[in-house]
Amino acid sequence: MKKTSLKHPSRSVTVRLRWGTLIYLCFLVFCVIFTQALYSPVSAVIFIFALLLPPAELLLFAVSCFFVTVEVEDGRKTIVRGHRLSLPVRVINHGLIPVSQCEVVLSAPKPFSLHSMLLRKNVTLPSFSACEADLAIPFAHRGLYQAGVEEIYLSDFLHLIRVRRRIRRYAEVWVLPRHLDGYGVFQPTEGTVTSAHSPERHTHADYGDIREYRPGDFMKSIHWKLSTKTEELQVRKRSSDVGRTVLIVCDLGGKQEEAFSFMPHTDIHSDDGVVEEAFAVACEAAALGASGIMAFTANGESRTLHFSDLASAERLQESLVVAEGEVSSEVFARLVETMPVSEGVSVLYVTAFLSHACEERLMLAARQASGLSFTICLCDNKAYAAPERRHTYETEREAICRRFSSVGIRVVVPRRKEDAS
Repeated sequence: MKKTSLKHPSRSVTVRLRWGTLIYLCFLVFCVIFTQALYSPVSAVIFIFALLLPPAELLLFAVSCFFVTVEVEDGRKTIVRGHRLSLPVRVINHGLIPVSQCEVVLSAPKPFSLHSMLLRKNVTLPSFSACEADLAIPFAHRGLYQAGVEEIYLSDFLHLIRVRRRIRRYAEVWVLPRHLDGYGVFQPTEGTVTSAHSPERHTHADYGDIREYRPGDFMKSIHWKLSTKTEELQVRKRSSDVGRTVLIVCDLGGKQEEAFSFMPHTDIHSDDGVVEEAFAVACEAAALGASGIMAFTANGESRTLHFSDLASAERLQESLVVAEGEVSSEVFARLVETMPVSEGVSVLYVTAFLSHACEERLMLAARQASGLSFTICLCDNKAYAAPERRHTYETEREAICRRFSSVGIRVVVPRRKEDAS
């Protein structure tokens, strides 16, 4: 990445007096009294020294401030949620005059929060030297962030004044959703593999080419004999799944209290889980040979992205960084209408909230498009409920699943370990 350097004060320079000024004034008053009382050459020399020292020191300090620069690796950085990003920051003194104290104010996201915090680091800059401050920032939530140097404070040797220089040099950080393994939300074509506990019911006609194993592939599709020879996992590609179409709706809207009145609104945590499950479903479907559409809302606008293979499905990871909000009923109805009503076409609805309005919308769509296969991926938010309320949460969630199952809509609740801090 390109490094940018700021050699001059940016938009604002502020000068403030410090506690050293008060000490110097007391010392100057003492020198005046001492000189008037003794009338000696020594006292006169001390008075002249005390009188000329600050202007000389401040002149050198002003010159040294001009040679202090800040370098930040700007541009775009990409990291997966839950990892730490190392952001190097360099403060350089290009001049001969040393700087006794330089306070660097760094802007970084708060751990387990969407807000920013300011970190302070004090350094001393000798002549022709550089100091590196390596920021190790944890990113607990996906999204777009800015991390870098907000401002610096320079102090002179006698601590008479403090100069603030506004830097505002940031790196743009894209925190991507995690790449989870498939959970079986996207079902294979009937007649190939029925369930995780039933024996295989496929024939050789159901399989096509052999390819390497990809995340999201079913274990029952692995060609163990060929994998032993090649020392790499090989997967039988089901020809019956090739050409299938899937519509994945990533819905981050609604409020949790509408579905579970006893729980607080935990959209920060649940949004990340919903996006990661939707991304996992897309990769799982693409790994099985299906193509489809990912629908979500970003910046108040509806977006639809197409994927035809695993590579194009993995590129959705970057686009889902900005996903937010609810997919409106009008957009959802229009997307369902555009799907061809034929065998092998599926609608996968990924969400963490199933309010009554959302239930009615899904059931109406299932009745109107009876030829489509509907599946709901309901993310588990039990970890965010109070311990005494978790049993109630599971009971109400099971009631929701039974209501959808009664109308032929499959509900999948992925059981994943998630930190609710």
